[in-house]
Amino acid sequence: MQTSVAGLFRLAEMLERLGIRGRLLLAFFGISALAVLATVA
Repeated sequence: MQTSVAGLFRLAEMLERLGIRGRLLLAFFGISALAVLATVA
């Protein structure tokens, strides 16, 4: 459980460093990847 919490903190730190533009890009790529998986599956 501790490792997942540390991972979440690391993810939050990375998101803060990315900023708004990086977060939007990440969300866009995540959504498009999900859409591709949904169409393939």
